[in-house]
Amino acid sequence: MYKKLVVIFLLVIASTILLMDETVSAEETESQERIQLLKREVAYGKLSEGEFYPLAGLLKGMEYDLVEETEEYFVLPFGNGEMYVRKDNARKVGKANYSVEPEPFITNIVTKSEVSVYNQSKPGGKVIGKIKKGIRVPIKEAEVGFYQVQFGGQIGYIYKKSTEEDTGIPVLMYHHLANEKSSTIYEGNLSVLETNKFREQMRYLKQNGWRTVDLHVFEEWIKGKATLPDKVFLITFDDGYLSNVEYAYDYLKRLDFKAISFLISSKVPEQSEAFDLWKYQYIGANDIMRTDDVFNYQLHTHDFHRFNSKTNKSYLESESTFAISNDLNTGSTFLTSLQNAENEILSLAYPYGKTSDKALTAMEENNIRLGFTIREGTVKMFDDPLRINRIRIHSQHTLEDFAKKLTNSYNESEIASTK
Repeated sequence: MYKKLVVIFLLVIASTILLMDETVSAEETESQERIQLLKREVAYGKLSEGEFYPLAGLLKGMEYDLVEETEEYFVLPFGNGEMYVRKDNARKVGKANYSVEPEPFITNIVTKSEVSVYNQSKPGGKVIGKIKKGIRVPIKEAEVGFYQVQFGGQIGYIYKKSTEEDTGIPVLMYHHLANEKSSTIYEGNLSVLETNKFREQMRYLKQNGWRTVDLHVFEEWIKGKATLPDKVFLITFDDGYLSNVEYAYDYLKRLDFKAISFLISSKVPEQSEAFDLWKYQYIGANDIMRTDDVFNYQLHTHDFHRFNSKTNKSYLESESTFAISNDLNTGSTFLTSLQNAENEILSLAYPYGKTSDKALTAMEENNIRLGFTIREGTVKMFDDPLRINRIRIHSQHTLEDFAKKLTNSYNESEIASTK
C-alpha cells in the first residue's frame, strides 16, 4: 500500500511538471508575434542610438516575425541582428509560425546591388523581401548559386553573383597630430601625422559615404550578434595627446564622426596646459568632460604603459594578474567618472601591442571585453575580440595609400612602431 502511494505521488509530481512545461512553452509561443506590411516599406539597421541606415525593403502584404517593439518601431530579425520598421505602416497579425535559429552563421558577404530574397533556391521562388546595396549579410549556408540567409524570421536565398567578399572593417590608428613637422622634434617620427593630411583623409571618408560605428555595436558585430553596412569604420587615437582635441575634435564634429581615444590615465592632468605645438602634451580632465560627445575615452592602461627594464617586457607581460587588474580598475574608475554614462570602459589598447594571459584575465575581471593590437589588417566578423587588428596611418602614406588601406588592399612591409 505504501509503495502504491509513493508511485501515485511521483506520477502526480511528474504530471504537474509536464503541465508547467507545456504552459511555459505555450506562453513562449504565444508571445512570438508577427506583423504584416500595409505597404512597401524600408527597414533600417542601427549604427548607434538614434542613428539608422537603410537595410532592407519589406513588401506589402508580407508577414514577418516580431522580436520586440518600441514606441516608434517594430523590431524584426535580420541575419544575426535586427531591422526596424515604422509602426504606422504595419500591423500585428498573430503569433509567429516560423522557427529559425539565429545562429550559426558562416561569415559575412556584401551586397553589390539591391538583391531579392527568395523563399527557395530554385526557379519559381517567391520574393519575400529585398536587401539594400552595400549591406554586410551573414550567411547560414552556401548552395549552388545561392547563399542562405535569415530574413524576417524566415530562411531566404540570395544569388551569389549579386554579392562580394567582405574585406572587413578598418580600425584606423592615429597618435599625435601636428601642423608642422619639418625642423621640429617630430621630424622623422612617422606616427606624428600632419593635420592637413588627417583632414584630407577624413574628407575622403565623408565624401565617399563612410560612417563611424558605435563601439558597443562594433562589439556586437565582431561577436556575430549584429548586422552592419559595408562602409563603416572606427577612428582610434593612442596615448591621449592634447593635439587630438586641438586639431581633430572640431573637425570630426563638423563631419559627424566619432572617435575613440585610448588614454594613459595616470598622465591626465586636472587641467589641460595651454596648447604648445612644440611639446608632447596630454589631454586634461577638463577637456575630457567637454569633448566626450565626439571622443569615447577608453584605456591604454593607467600607469602600465611601460617596459620592465629587467625582463625587457611590457608591464602587461611582466607584472602579476593582481597588479594588472588593479591598474585597469584604477584607470577604468577614473575615466568613468569624467564622461557620460554611454562611454562605458569596455576596451583596452595594448601598449606596444603586447599582451599576455595574465592581462587577459585582468581584463575579464574588469569587464574589459575588447583588446586592440597594432597588428595590421581590417577586422572581420568572428575575429578574436581580444586581438583586434588596426590600420596604422603614418605620415608617408598618400591619399591613394589610405584608400587602399580601407579595403585591406595595400601591401607594405611592417613599419616599426614609434609609440
